Amino acid sequence: MPFCPECGQQNPDNARFCQNCGQAFPQSQAQQPQAQVQSQPAHMAAQRPAQPVIPGAGPAYAQTAAPVRQKSPIVGGILGFLGFGLGAFYNGQIAKGVTLLVITLVFWGLLLALGALPNLLIGIAIGVDGYKISQRINNGETVGPWQFF
Repeated sequence: MPFCPECGQQNPDNARFCQNCGQAFPQSQAQQPQAQVQSQPAHMAAQRPAQPVIPGAGPAYAQTAAPVRQKSPIVGGILGFLGFGLGAFYNGQIAKGVTLLVITLVFWGLLLALGALPNLLIGIAIGVDGYKISQRINNGETVGPWQFF
C-alpha cells in the first residue's frame, strides 16, 4: 500500500488521491505493485491526522468526516463559575470535573466559613478556566484532561 508523500497516510494500492489530505499521487505510484512500495518514513509514523477525510475526495473537495462540535465559551464560563466542576464536565475534562466536585463537597463547610469574597474569586477563576478551555477546543487545540486556562 502506498504512503502519501505529503502526510504519510497509508492508502489503498489503487488510490489516486490520499484519503487523509487529498494529495494527488503520481500515476506511477498508484500503479506500483505492493512489493515495490517503500515503507512509511519514520518521521511520519508518529504523525496522526487531526480529522479523517472522506475517502475518494480530491484535493478540491476534501471534507472532514465528522465536524468538531463547537463549545460555547459563555456556557463553559458560566458553568465553571457555578462550581462543582460543571465547566470541566462541559469541556470533556471528566477527571478534573470529578476532582473539583469532590473538593467542593468535602470542603463545603470551609468554603462557607471563608465568606463571600474568596468564594467569588474562586468562582471567577474557575469560570475563566471554563471559558478559556472552551475557546481552545474551538480553535482545534489539544486540551489535556487536567489543563487549566
